[in-house]
This record gives sequence, C-alpha cells and structure tokens, in this order.
Amino acid sequence: MNSFDRSGGAHAPRAGRPAGAPPPPSRATSIRLRWGEFAVSAALVLILTRFGLENVMEGGIFGWSMIAMAAACAVWARLAFLRALAGGRGLDPGVVMIEERRITYLGPQTGGVLSLDELGAVDVESGPNATWILRERAGPALRIPAGAQGVRDLPEALAALPDFSEARALKAIAAEGAAMHAVWRREVPAERSFSVS
Repeated sequence: MNSFDRSGGAHAPRAGRPAGAPPPPSRATSIRLRWGEFAVSAALVLILTRFGLENVMEGGIFGWSMIAMAAACAVWARLAFLRALAGGRGLDPGVVMIEERRITYLGPQTGGVLSLDELGAVDVESGPNATWILRERAGPALRIPAGAQGVRDLPEALAALPDFSEARALKAIAAEGAAMHAVWRREVPAERSFSVS
C-alpha cells in the first residue's frame, strides 16, 4: 500500500477538500443518492408482485415469471437497503476513489492506495464512527470512515474478492454499538505434500 501522512513538514494539511474532489452534494441530493436505489427496487417488488399475483389468479401464464422477477428485485432491495444504512453520506472527512481494482482514500490527515490483489483482510468497526479497515497481506491498514464521500462504491468493489459477502459487510457497518467485525480473510493456499512410492 502506498500510504501518506499529511500531518506536518513538507506535507502540511490543506484546508477544504482534496484537489480534484467534487463538491459535497446538497442534503436533498444526498438523500436521493443514498435511498434512491432502495426506493426503485422496492417499488419494482411491489409492482411485479401485484401484477404477477393478479395474472396468476386470472389463469395467465406470465404471472409466475413476474413473481420470480419480484423475488430477484427483493434481493436487490435488501442489498440496497443495507447499502443505504451503511452510509456514504459524505459527512465524514475524505474521499474514496476506486479505479481498476485499486482503492484510494484521501483523508484530511492520512490516506493511502491499495490493490484488491494485495488485500489480506477486511474488517469493519461499527458504532457512531463506523470505519472500514482494509489490511494488506504485509503493510499498514487503510482506515476509511463509513461516511466518506464515495465510500458507497466500496462494498461493490470488494465483492470482486473471492467469497466476499457484500451483505455481511453492510450488516456489520450498520450494526448498533461499537464492535470490531471480521468480514473477510484471504485464504492462504494449503501446502501440498507429495509422496514418492
């Protein structure tokens, strides 16, 4: 991980947001961005369920496919609800950027860049100051506040990791009370032993 510390010396902290960062969204825009996906997916569940059941009751053949689509939308709605609860409010300091399997966090005092390929563990510290903690196999951990701008895309980027559960991560970040949650660990391949006969 390439990390940096802007707490003093030649790297004195700058006031305001990091260079190149977009301005923070208005409150109304923030609410739409945070809850919009959930609203759309929940509306689709209701609409597809209503018309699907109506069609099935009338003996139609498309009702069951509508009900199946409603079930798929219900899974989407659940994940969207968890993502909305998890934050991404843009109220905490810093900006998260994700490009080509690289996660960058630019904070007011610290930050860093790490590759998904080098990631060894993902932990979540829940509570009023919820934080994502990304650990490389070797090197320091990258701590990202759950309310940083752009953090909403983090679970989706981490979903590229083998056996990563986006739902588990989002439940951990939205959990009540301060606690540490182990969300994901990279499995170390077992050494193979060969016997010669």
